Amino acid sequence: MAGLSDGRLDWSATHHCEFTVSKFGIMGLTRRREPNPGMWHTRPVQQWPIFLQGIQVPVVMAHKFLGVILDQELRWKEHVNYALQKGTKWVTQYHRLARPS
Repeated sequence: MAGLSDGRLDWSATHHCEFTVSKFGIMGLTRRREPNPGMWHTRPVQQWPIFLQGIQVPVVMAHKFLGVILDQELRWKEHVNYALQKGTKWVTQYHRLARPS
């Protein structure tokens, strides 16, 4: 429990807040790339998982934070795809609603 032993767990207990370590994710925010073995293109620099309270915190390529999807290279591709999918769903529903029956 190396990372949370400086009083944060005590504070969370006295303020009725809990850390849900299972929802954590590690994301290195960099556009740096490295050679991909066996392939001709590159890949993002590999990150390694860490352990908090005996639970492995996985490495994630993208994470939703305050309704915005961030990826590790700080590009908007994931969020644009999400917004486009959501907008397409609504337009399809309006189309079905406006269709004469």
